[in-house]
Amino acid sequence: MSNGKVINQQMCAIEKLKGRLAQNELIISVIGQFKRGKTALVNAILGDEILPVGIVPLTSVVTKIRNGNAFRAVVHFLNGSSQQVPQAELSGFISEQENKNNHKNVDFVDLWYPCNLLGQGVILVDTPGVGSVHRHNTEASYAFVQKSDAVLFVLSVDSPINELEREFLLQAERYASKFYFVVNKVDTIGDASKAEYLAYCKTVLQGILVKEPVELYPVSALTGEGVTEVLDVIRRDISSSADQILRSSICIKVNDVVQEAVSKLDLYVSAISLSIEELNEKTTSLTEKQRELDAMADQTDLLL
Repeated sequence: MSNGKVINQQMCAIEKLKGRLAQNELIISVIGQFKRGKTALVNAILGDEILPVGIVPLTSVVTKIRNGNAFRAVVHFLNGSSQQVPQAELSGFISEQENKNNHKNVDFVDLWYPCNLLGQGVILVDTPGVGSVHRHNTEASYAFVQKSDAVLFVLSVDSPINELEREFLLQAERYASKFYFVVNKVDTIGDASKAEYLAYCKTVLQGILVKEPVELYPVSALTGEGVTEVLDVIRRDISSSADQILRSSICIKVNDVVQEAVSKLDLYVSAISLSIEELNEKTTSLTEKQRELDAMADQTDLLL
């Protein structure tokens, strides 16, 4: 087996990353633990209730949202097929209640909707929450965070930052080059409690992240409080440094792929070396056996 075949998967990954750079599309993923209000926040950004929300964990598959003239949704399945669906039927493919354990084998959904934020080459991605009893939701989120360029990490005031969120954030930091931290549900507490919680979050997050200073954006996806401020910051960053964010993200991902390729090559070389060692051992053993036979033959000659 050649070295090229050993790292063929990594070579394909590099080509895909080059293609992403050429397309110049920035992927901003909305991620976090389940029931933090991620999908509600996405709806607030879109200005309409496009995606299903509810009291129980709902989002079961990744939904990629782009700017469009009107609503359009295409469901992509794991077998490679796709199907356009009307808005009224969308929840049947992306919600846990109507697509339990993803029994419909949905890979992801492409969605187009009029949104000024997305008109600047941005793809906004709604992801399933991590940490619920639906393990496939967590797996889908962990898998997609590797493709993210920027991350909108959603926390909420009804729960302190926990170990699961810490681990997920560390995973996201490996791949994304820009973070926006949103603290949701601030409409449910008073100003004093909000200030206390924000200070707590900033201290904890700053102890986890090492790439950049932590800025927190208090919002209420329910009332719309603070959403405009977050969007203004994102628009400003897109306008001034979208290319830098994308290139930094691609560089991070390329480096990760290269490290993976190096590890595979090391294993390949080790396997080859092991085979050679085994061959040498067998050769040595045969040589010793031959010497023993020669010695026995010599003794036989003497006896004769």
